[in-house]
Parts: sequence; structure tokens; C-alpha cells
Amino acid sequence: METKKRPAIKRIKYYFLYLLVKTILLMAYYSPRKLVLYFCGFLGGVSYYLVGDARKKTIRHLTMVYGREKSNEEIQTMAKQVFHMIGKNAGDVMRSVHMKELACFKKVVRNLKSEGVVAMLIDQDTKVKSVFVDFMGMPASTPVGAALFAIRTGAKVIPMGIYLDQDNQQQLKIFPEVQITTTGNEADDLFNNTLTLSKASEMLINQDPTQWVWMHERWKTKPQIAS
Repeated sequence: METKKRPAIKRIKYYFLYLLVKTILLMAYYSPRKLVLYFCGFLGGVSYYLVGDARKKTIRHLTMVYGREKSNEEIQTMAKQVFHMIGKNAGDVMRSVHMKELACFKKVVRNLKSEGVVAMLIDQDTKVKSVFVDFMGMPASTPVGAALFAIRTGAKVIPMGIYLDQDNQQQLKIFPEVQITTTGNEADDLFNNTLTLSKASEMLINQDPTQWVWMHERWKTKPQIAS
């Protein structure tokens, strides 16, 4: 069976994207962190004007959440800052993940699992088992994995997030343990605890909204309306 080739324009685009990533990785490995963050932040700012679809999604989602309290100009300023901060945070990722070390990822994951710590994201609309709970004032399909794991194992749930502060230092924000409630009705427990965890992630995002991925289609999946 023959594999279908990408159109020439896409192959060229991906090739130059590949070269750009390799260049940034090389730069990140040998350059001072301050220079890497400045350069990647600049690229993030430039990408705001180049990736129209992501820009529109970011502005739309920010407007959905903050439109009542902020003007269009303020929303656009926030959107630009989102791209800028994603670029800077990506710079730190590039510095910490060098190409030669990619093969070590599986070892890192195994070590984390052996220590009994699991990190889970619940602020994304994915195809995993999910329930609709309130997120930023709107129903959002939210993964139940974290709640299910906590209910069935008794594991503690500690909300945390990483953000870049004004001094360009990565800070780990750790919040108090979330109390997981169990009633014996797993469906209700999954919903209620996922809602609680969703509110915790909402609290993290509101610490600095410009450092969340607003171009992600968080409210893409819609609840089915019974006919």
C-alpha cells in the first residue's frame, strides 16, 4: 500500500519548521537562558500574527471568559501576551529537553511511577472518558482520570502549576490538597470530584491567564441535548 505524500508546500513548511526547531534546540543548549527566553518570546510574539486560526481561537476563548469585564483592546493585548509567554515557556522546555536526552524519557516516566507520583492534566478537551462540568462559567468536557484514580486508590490530589514570573524564573505553585468525597455512587462521585478538580485548575489559570493555552478548543465538545 502506497503512502500518500504531503503536498509540496506542506513538505517545505514542515522542513523549515524542523530546521527552526533544531536551531532553537541547538541555541537553547549553548546559549544563556536569558537570551533563549528573549528569542523564544520574540518568536511567540511574531507567531501571533502568522497563525491566524490559533489567534482567532485565543481571542474567542478569552472573550468567552473575560469579555464582560475587559474591552476588545484588553482582550487582544492578553492574546498577544499569551503567545509571548508560550514562546518563553517553550524556551525553557527547549533548554531542559535536549535532543540527545529524548531517549531518556521512558526512564524518567518509569522512575516517577515507581515513586508513586502521577501528574495528570484535566484542563483539555480530549477523547478520554470525560464528564461535563463547569469550567470558567461554561460546561466543558473534562477528563475523569484524576478523580477516578483518587477515588479507587485513596491517593491524595495536590493541584499545582508552573508559571514564569516577572524575573523570568519558573515558579511551581502548589495549592492545598483537594478533598475527595466518596458516597458509594461512583457516577456522582466522578462528577462532583471532577468539578472540584476543574475549579482547582481554574484557580491556577486565573493566577495568570496569559500563561494558559487559550488557542486550545476547550469547549469544542458540546453536551448532548436530549430530544
